[in-house]
Amino acid sequence: MKMFLAMGAAVVGVAAANERTLLSSRRRAADVPTFEQDHYYGSYESISINQGGENTDHGTCCDATSPSCKIQVISLGGDHWNDAAHNRTRDDSQEGQIVNWYHYNGKDEGKQMAIEFNQTANAYQCVQFCPLDGDMPKLEINEHALHLGKHTITQDGASGETKSVDLYQWTDRLVIIPLDQTKFYVDESVDPAVPFFSNVLLEPFGEKIGTENTSYLGFTPGPVDQSKFNIIGIDTCEKSDNCQDDSYSTPAQKLKRSFLQDAVLKVGDVAEETKDTVTLKDSPTFPNDWSAVETSHLVINQGGVPDAEGNICCAHAVIGQCQVQAEYQHGNKFFDYTNKRTRFEDSVSGEIFVNDYKNGKEMAVVHNETLGYDVCVEYCPLQDELDPFAIDDDAKDLGAGTDPITGKSGEHYHWADVILKVIQMSHTEFYADISGDTAAPISMSEHLTPFGGAEIGSSNNTWGNFTAGAQPAEKFDIHGVDTCPESQQCGQSSRQARRLANRDLKTFAKYLKIQN
Repeated sequence: MKMFLAMGAAVVGVAAANERTLLSSRRRAADVPTFEQDHYYGSYESISINQGGENTDHGTCCDATSPSCKIQVISLGGDHWNDAAHNRTRDDSQEGQIVNWYHYNGKDEGKQMAIEFNQTANAYQCVQFCPLDGDMPKLEINEHALHLGKHTITQDGASGETKSVDLYQWTDRLVIIPLDQTKFYVDESVDPAVPFFSNVLLEPFGEKIGTENTSYLGFTPGPVDQSKFNIIGIDTCEKSDNCQDDSYSTPAQKLKRSFLQDAVLKVGDVAEETKDTVTLKDSPTFPNDWSAVETSHLVINQGGVPDAEGNICCAHAVIGQCQVQAEYQHGNKFFDYTNKRTRFEDSVSGEIFVNDYKNGKEMAVVHNETLGYDVCVEYCPLQDELDPFAIDDDAKDLGAGTDPITGKSGEHYHWADVILKVIQMSHTEFYADISGDTAAPISMSEHLTPFGGAEIGSSNNTWGNFTAGAQPAEKFDIHGVDTCPESQQCGQSSRQARRLANRDLKTFAKYLKIQN
């Protein structure tokens, strides 16, 4: 079973043909072992993804002050049923239960489903799905793989075995550019041969970003238990909000309900609460339209632990999941409440984000130097409306104090952030300069505590050169808005950091997945 979502590629062109000739010279394609496509096996899989982090002897780490870092380590045991006769597979693990049903009911489009057992119906029920394109992939060795002889390999997992097995190795390329390298170990001491262990090195466009190991435990060829596919509610199953988004590492994460979806379900069982708040006698008033130099620093930590140097690390040898994300942004912010739009120009990454709240689009844009205007590259749907910049209605005024981030003096406010009126998402410390006719923000520190639980991360924002006034129209003259494609990376860290800075909490919650 492949845990990564979409890392494959076609091998095309003359260079690829030359490579096939070289690889097949070691062993003819006819000699590559094949496997029974109807089969069951127990699996032990581990993923390690490192984008901007550092590998150490004990794990993979993010510097908490990194401009951009994402690390993820997943180690899971499970079961895999491959029902090729009916174009479907099922994988059960600690992450959940996922069924891939290709060409569902003979249609061109299949369904990838998260399922749960319904005790009342005594059957599995579809909870969420995403469309599934293409034919059912085969468990097979690349016909042009190198055969590199016998190697002694120990499988992962409590029931893993140690055997002398045959190694087959190949590289998937886009023309001549490597995408991933596979080492596939086969037990040929039995007839027919069975898969034993595989290692995939992810290196899209030559950049090594991760590895995936799979142990095939107790591989059993033959028809599988059909009761595993007794699923109800397929035709009425809810489509996931994240089908377009490829920023998740596994199908189970992609199909997992977001924090926003869980909040919507929960709010029906939660009565409106009376909050213990103090009404502000002099609530600060901020200008409707303004610009500033804005700095944002986001850290999300689900399962990471600090090391002696203060980095946040995911250990490799721990069963379960760990994810750490860090994002730092600094640049010019334009807040145009009058026309319901904002713009941020990140001097660190060079990215530009423009939010058009009237059209409900959070756009990544680039400046076309030749044509002299900005063009929308891709967008994510906005779930929020733009409100005037302000502190929360239920904020408590804690009096004058010194901002711990900037060291400046200001008025200190505290509040709990909620979505859907009653679902706690975070709590916030805010400092403002209230000495003028209108207030100016100094800093905001937000601690993410979804459902009022343990903190999973924090976001710090500061503002400098805060200037009130109408915003330049040319900053919002964006071309190609109507034809701009929806992004497949709406859950990426840079967008999540922007959402917290903009107070787009519902949009942030849509792409936040809480690990169990």
